[in-house]
Amino acid sequence: NPEGNGRGEVGNSLVDRALAGGKDRKAAVEWLEAMWIEEADSPARKRDIRTRLAELYRVARKYERALELWSAVAEDADADVVERARACRGLANIYMRRLEFELAKESLGYCLALEIPDTVRAECLYDLAQTYAGLGDMDTAVVQFRSVLALSNIPESMRTLTVFMLADALDQKGDSDEALALFESIDGTYPNPKVVEQRIEFLQNKKKPAKK
Repeated sequence: NPEGNGRGEVGNSLVDRALAGGKDRKAAVEWLEAMWIEEADSPARKRDIRTRLAELYRVARKYERALELWSAVAEDADADVVERARACRGLANIYMRRLEFELAKESLGYCLALEIPDTVRAECLYDLAQTYAGLGDMDTAVVQFRSVLALSNIPESMRTLTVFMLADALDQKGDSDEALALFESIDGTYPNPKVVEQRIEFLQNKKKPAKK
């Protein structure tokens, strides 16, 4: 439908313009809601619009609407598995913000049950580790962070961030030696080097015998 495609392109342009610099999210939401109705005959386009809308509603803290939209994508058997996995992560993100950790774990469990590439699996496992850390279950958080690092083909930025979080969890568990070794392994590669330097210095001082 060339006419429909043309309207879709105009709508996308208007949404992008409204979102430029984060200026007018309300206008962007209104355009996307209108586009969602117009695209009734295009399931793929509707899924894309749902995902964009869900993220905007999340930012606006209109969590119920965001959950409704992401749930529709996550449960859509015709959607690409990566789309479904990212929708599950969107659901989990909101549940974590609302401290509904069991629901977050359930959503991420659905994500991990999908046949997804390692890069996406790493994101789901990382979020799951964060969920357990939020619950104070550092033992399971450590297991999940290690699961991320066991995957191949994950971006170096994700690997570095996971090493930092694993080191932090181990430090909280009292395993200072491995935590120190891990922090030292990312000294110079972590985006905020000062934070890593401070953690290394703290753990090194911790190992020094107390002065008499």
